[in-house]
Amino acid sequence: MSDESGSVVFARKAAPPLAKGDYVVEVAQSTQNIADCKIANAQLKITVSCDGFALSRDEIYSVYPPDNAVGTFHLVIPHAVFKRRTLPWERRITGGKSAAEFKELPWLALLVFDETEDAQYKTMSRREAFKKLPGYYCPLPAVCPEGAAEEVTGEDCGVLDIEAQLFHAVCPGKEDLVYMSHAKGVSLDDKVTDSTVIDDWFSCALANRYLEGTSGEAVKQTAYVVSLEYFGEYLDKTPAERAAMTESTVRIPVLYSWPFYVRQEDFDFASVFKGLNADCLITAAAKEAGGNNLLAMGYTLLDHELREGSKTVSWYRGPLTPCGIPLQAHIPGCFADALLRYDPATGMFDTAYSAAWQLGRMLALRSKAFAAAMEKWRYTHKREAARLKNERLLSDKIGSDTRAAVQSMLETFLDSQERQEALKNGGRGK
Repeated sequence: MSDESGSVVFARKAAPPLAKGDYVVEVAQSTQNIADCKIANAQLKITVSCDGFALSRDEIYSVYPPDNAVGTFHLVIPHAVFKRRTLPWERRITGGKSAAEFKELPWLALLVFDETEDAQYKTMSRREAFKKLPGYYCPLPAVCPEGAAEEVTGEDCGVLDIEAQLFHAVCPGKEDLVYMSHAKGVSLDDKVTDSTVIDDWFSCALANRYLEGTSGEAVKQTAYVVSLEYFGEYLDKTPAERAAMTESTVRIPVLYSWPFYVRQEDFDFASVFKGLNADCLITAAAKEAGGNNLLAMGYTLLDHELREGSKTVSWYRGPLTPCGIPLQAHIPGCFADALLRYDPATGMFDTAYSAAWQLGRMLALRSKAFAAAMEKWRYTHKREAARLKNERLLSDKIGSDTRAAVQSMLETFLDSQERQEALKNGGRGK
């Protein structure tokens, strides 16, 4: 959701209504005045949880930089947007001595590594992933894997094996985690979303480091959404205590990941746009029509179905042109065809302004805010026109000396009309 000005609304945290755990709902009947009427008590057990070792692609609304994209992302903080507003707070960090602090922190984080750093992604069974291995720091769940629930011992999961000193350098501290996830509400009126998006609130996880690129070949970077649920004891350690750890490798669960490539120059929008080849728009039919001058102005030939059903070929150009073109249409037009222009030199139509009019109309009608504003405008002017008309009619009947009385009568009449209209619309009004 956005406020009335259309800006984004941010929230530091969106806690779920029920914390992770097991719940029991009991229903019992109590009767005092009806004898021999007793319904047996009912009980329903509910488990609230989410998978702490995997994240479906369907849970991701968007990522940035985009998956497998190549670009100048060296000044970008990578982030992932989730469809569930509560996802970063649906589980809690356990272990350590800071339970009260961990209650307010997200249990997941976004870490980014480039291809030159010692961070190896692996897929293995959950039982294998959390075995105690020499030289590895991998906090186990509260119960040993051999006796753990299916969530720990069952299907495969992804893990990231990171060189310990590298992990110490990039892992966020408790004071950083609070800033690395947030919830935000945005208006979906002018956005293209899939059918699974049912809410206008999302959650977002941010990385805690800028990306590095070179002026030569693009450097591959990979962003990992990782679980810190069992890293409470590690997060309680001071930097000196972390540096003193004897393990050489840290293993951490990975819920989701995506790669992208970073370059520092020669791959920005301007350089790519200048290198575009527009010759694909120059067709053989266009050259035969003798429209070389129009082609130089950015026009091309497209199929055109006229209003009465006949078909022809007409000229079309978009808003981006290689040279300045003066306005050649009478604007505004009442409908799209009013902006069609006939070129007697080629015997063909120019549909540029007509297509732009139709596109603008479709975009405007798609916006709920625009439709509401237009309806309000129509109603206001319709009411004012009715007031002026009735005032003029009544003034002709009773003379100009009673203009003030007429004005009062009209206001009363129009107010009653407005109330009746509201009743017809189910009390909603305009």
